[in-house]
Amino acid sequence: MPKAIGWLCFWNIFILLFVLNTDELVRSVGYWLWLTQDILNIILLVNVFVSTKQVKSLLRVYCLSFVMVAVFGLFQFIAAPFLKMNTPLVAQWWIPGVLARINGFSYEPSYFATYMLMGWCVLLVLLKYDNEVLFNRLKLRLMFCVVSASMILSSSRMGIMMMICVVALPRFCKEIKEIILNFMKNKIHIKYIKCLLVVLVMCFCIGNIVPFDDLFDEYGFLLEGTGIGGTAAHSVDTRADNMEKTLVAFYDNPIIGSSLGGVAEKIAISNNQSGDTKDNEGSAVALEVLAASGIVGIIPFLVYFYKLIKSSVESLVYDDGIGEGLLIALIAEILILQLNQNILRPYFWMHIAVLSVYLRWKKEEKSVFCK
Repeated sequence: MPKAIGWLCFWNIFILLFVLNTDELVRSVGYWLWLTQDILNIILLVNVFVSTKQVKSLLRVYCLSFVMVAVFGLFQFIAAPFLKMNTPLVAQWWIPGVLARINGFSYEPSYFATYMLMGWCVLLVLLKYDNEVLFNRLKLRLMFCVVSASMILSSSRMGIMMMICVVALPRFCKEIKEIILNFMKNKIHIKYIKCLLVVLVMCFCIGNIVPFDDLFDEYGFLLEGTGIGGTAAHSVDTRADNMEKTLVAFYDNPIIGSSLGGVAEKIAISNNQSGDTKDNEGSAVALEVLAASGIVGIIPFLVYFYKLIKSSVESLVYDDGIGEGLLIALIAEILILQLNQNILRPYFWMHIAVLSVYLRWKKEEKSVFCK
C-alpha cells in the first residue's frame, strides 16, 4: 500500500462528514468524489507499477508528458508572429493577436506554470546528478531546455519566481549558514567583503545609470498585475483578498469544516454575496484545506504529508537523483499552490502517486536503478 495512505483516507472521512455543512450539496459531494478518485489513483498506481522496468517506464512517460505540453506551449508562442498561423487555445495575450502568453492546455498562464514546475524540478535534479538513469545526457538537456523555455515564455511571475528559488535557495542557505558559523568564530572571509562591495557598486550603477523611466514606458506591460513601477496590482490584490476571505471562512466554521466544495459558499455568505459560487473561490490551498477540514480534521492531512516527505528524505540515502527530484518538485508545488486555489488539481495528486510508486519500489528493492 502507498506510504501513509491511511492518514489520507482518514482526512477523506472528515471531508465526507462535513459535506452536510453546506447548502451546495451537489457541489460538495462532487468535490468529495474528486478527492476519493485521487486517492484511488494513488493506490492503483502503486499496485500496478511494481517491477523496476515498470517503474522506469512510468517515470520516463511522466517526464515526457511535461515536454509534450511544453512543445505545444512553444507552438502557441511562435504560431502568430513567426508562422502566421491561428494560435490555438490561447487565453491571454501580451500583444493581442501577435504575442501570446503560453498557457498550454491550462486555463491561463499561471495554471500552466504551476503544472510545469513539477516536471522542471525533476529534470533539473536529474541534470545535476549527471546520470543516464532515464534518459541520455543529450535528451535530458534538450527536455530541460524545452520545459524551461515554455515556463519563462508563459511570463507567469510566480512560476519564474519559483524557478529562481529552486535554483538559488539551497546555495543561498548554505552561504548564510557558513557566514553565521564564521561570524560566531570571529572570522570574516575576504570573499564576502568583495561580494558586498560588488553588490553595492552594481546597485549604485543601476540606480544612477539605467533609464528606468524609458524602460517602464517600453516594457512596463511585462509587470502588469504586480503593482511595480505604478502598474496595476490586480493580480496581487486579488490573491491577497481571496486569502483573507478564506481565512474568514475558517473563523466562521473552526471546528466543523465546510468540506472542499463548501468553502466558496461560506466565503460568499461571510461577504454577503450571492450569485455563482465559483466567483467566490478561496485562495492558498493551506487555508482552503483548513476551512474545509476544521482545526481537527486538518490533522490527518498534515500527518500524511509529513510522513510522505519524511519517507522521501529517508529514501535519499540510496538515491540516484530521481527521489530528490520528485521530493523537490512536491515541495515546490506545495509552495506555489499557496498562491493558488483548489488542492484537488489532478496533476498534483498524480505527482504524489508517482512519488508513492517510487517510495514503495525503493522500500522493496533497497537499491538504485540499474541500466
